[in-house]
Amino acid sequence: MDLHAGEVLAAATITTLQQSLTRSVRGLGYRYFMYRGCFARPGAAGRDVYLDDCPPGWRDYCTRQIQERRDPLQAQAFQGSKPMPWARLAALAPEFYARARDFGLVAGTSHPVHGPGAQWSSLTFVCDRLGHDPALTPSITLGGCQLLATYAHDAVARIIGRERGGRSIRAGAPGARFALNEREREILGLAAAGHTNAGIAGMLSISDRTVVFHLRNAREKLGAANCVHAVSKALSLGLIASA
Repeated sequence: MDLHAGEVLAAATITTLQQSLTRSVRGLGYRYFMYRGCFARPGAAGRDVYLDDCPPGWRDYCTRQIQERRDPLQAQAFQGSKPMPWARLAALAPEFYARARDFGLVAGTSHPVHGPGAQWSSLTFVCDRLGHDPALTPSITLGGCQLLATYAHDAVARIIGRERGGRSIRAGAPGARFALNEREREILGLAAAGHTNAGIAGMLSISDRTVVFHLRNAREKLGAANCVHAVSKALSLGLIASA
């Protein structure tokens, strides 16, 4: 499994990001991807981003669904943060799912990410063949999908921030505002390894409340929406090592 994560994080433009995502998605064993997101900051208009490498005509169909507010992938990204396998999509939006199959998009999994404020995005991984059910794929692959979704979200936010003239932190080189202290890095590293708050507290001989305190501080420093986002961002910035 090759995420090409470094390429995604280092992407300097939306075009190079799309190229990196194409390679990354193929490395995970999927054929196509769909990325959509909305990035806004206080006092500035939001910017919508839509990328895909799907068959011709699919983007036009999705654009109409978005305009008519009938797009189930966008609705799912608004409403929750858990991955959605397309087996569920078939039940929630049968017409959309049937149309996708007409284009050869037969199975997939969608992974939403929520950033600070009203920022959100969703990265969907799609297969063009029957028999590849994301619900039955190894957990490491689905974990890679979620991690890549977070990488893509952070890359787009960085690119858009630079285009707007905002301060940009080079991917992989932590800046001052990402300076986690030793305890925050230690706890995030244990969280990245899959340990629960209670487990971390026991390992470090501290209280659960102290673990929560350090995780909250780390999230605020990283501009992360939740613990999973904080861990992914810390990994992508090189602040903690992968387990």
